[in-house]
Amino acid sequence: MNRSQAYVRASKFYLSEELPENILDLPSEEQDEFVEDHRWEPFEEWEPHGIWELIEDLASEFLTITNTEK
Repeated sequence: MNRSQAYVRASKFYLSEELPENILDLPSEEQDEFVEDHRWEPFEEWEPHGIWELIEDLASEFLTITNTEK
């Protein structure tokens, strides 16, 4: 699993639609706009940067687990 794949997988826990595969290649404004437009109901009042922190933390865990299993 690479970094982009980890972000996409992690986004499924916080967004109503998973991040696109190219999300990390997009400008930060477009990334935030996507997150804001697809916030899952329990997070609809959250700012995009807060949701990004959750996604980044979970993606890091996925990468740690993946690297440990190798």
